[in-house]
Amino acid sequence: MNVDQRCLYWYCNQASNDTPPAFTAEDVANALKTVKPGTAPGYDNMHSKFLKHLGPKGLTWMARLFTRIAKKQRMPKLWRRAKVIALPKPGKDPQIPSSYRPISLLSVCFKLLERVVLQSCRADEILSGNQAGFRRGLSTCDQVAALTTYIENGFQTNLKTGAIFLDLTAAYDTVWHTVFLCKLAKYMEPWFVHLIELLIRNRRFRVHMGDDISRWHIQANGLPQGSVLAPTLFNLYTNDLPTTFCRRFIYADNICCAV
Repeated sequence: MNVDQRCLYWYCNQASNDTPPAFTAEDVANALKTVKPGTAPGYDNMHSKFLKHLGPKGLTWMARLFTRIAKKQRMPKLWRRAKVIALPKPGKDPQIPSSYRPISLLSVCFKLLERVVLQSCRADEILSGNQAGFRRGLSTCDQVAALTTYIENGFQTNLKTGAIFLDLTAAYDTVWHTVFLCKLAKYMEPWFVHLIELLIRNRRFRVHMGDDISRWHIQANGLPQGSVLAPTLFNLYTNDLPTTFCRRFIYADNICCAV
């Protein structure tokens, strides 16, 4: 067991009696309100419109299923598999892999579980005020306005502002699972950390391009593309950026350092 794994197990074992809360039919109903009716299905061929028309008994059954998944740490195999559709970019050479845009289709039931879990996440209480990405009530416009105000305030006192703009390449694909879970364990309850580990580990995908289908590939690291939780989890992963003397303006994987 390496250092990162020891760190993770140490944090999670601090509350050995910690158990997941029981999800309710109301939790599922609230999550379904945010589901788009035209969402394409994954390999389980379950369409979102089927779930949006669930009655009281169906909602209760789904709530019990999600609670059992969280407690037993077991999930249907099809929920771990992603169907990646390679769409050609207009005007690009079709012989070059970078000329295609991958669209990842996940199980709608899996994404519904993510929405229910997201309702239990305390991310807004934890995230730095510098981060505006995928947070309720915040947008890129807020960061542009904040940066503009910072520059103008400096101008009023005869100060010049220098800025560096960073865009992380393949940001979600490079998340190191073990390190991320170790970080998450510092903020969240052990049941939440174990549930996130269940959702992001041991995932597989294959690529569809026309009539051709690739073999199955294992996603060793990174967050699932198309995942509901991925933006919030990435924000938590990068929340411990080192403190410096510069002012930071962050939107997801885009960072501006100004001084």
